[in-house]
Amino acid sequence: MTHQQLIDQLKAKTKLSAKKVEQLLNACVQTLEKELNDGFAVNIKGLGAFEPVEKPEKKVFNPMTKKYTFVPKKKTVKFKPSSTLKNAFKSE
Repeated sequence: MTHQQLIDQLKAKTKLSAKKVEQLLNACVQTLEKELNDGFAVNIKGLGAFEPVEKPEKKVFNPMTKKYTFVPKKKTVKFKPSSTLKNAFKSE
């Protein structure tokens, strides 16, 4: 699903204008980004939990050069789906 398709589907369900839906969606994404950058987890009922994690620096081996190099530490996001979302995909 593309960004525009999501806007169209939300527009049909909420009866809001496409511009209002896009503003709301963008505000949600910006808020999610800000909270995760500030180090806070975000839980969305029915969807799941987004949690910021910092992966430590690690030593990796390059088989072509036969040398070890270091991958610097980095921030990333871990997502854990809610039980509601998990149950939606269980086979019968």
